[in-house]
Amino acid sequence: MRDQFDWVYRESRIAVFPNDHPSRRVGRPHVLMMLERLYHHMIGHPGVRFVTMNEMAETCRRSPRKK
Repeated sequence: MRDQFDWVYRESRIAVFPNDHPSRRVGRPHVLMMLERLYHHMIGHPGVRFVTMNEMAETCRRSPRKK
């Protein structure tokens, strides 16, 4: 996931990088550790923010679309 994030961050001016994890997997210690490392990596990049899906949809709806 870190490589995917790095590519999207490098190649896109604005992007959505949604992450959804089933509860049966997230509760495992190794998955929690991986997500914690990914979170700290992501917040180290300027302009990255974490929002709800509703906030993401609202931002996309307000953004001008390319023709």
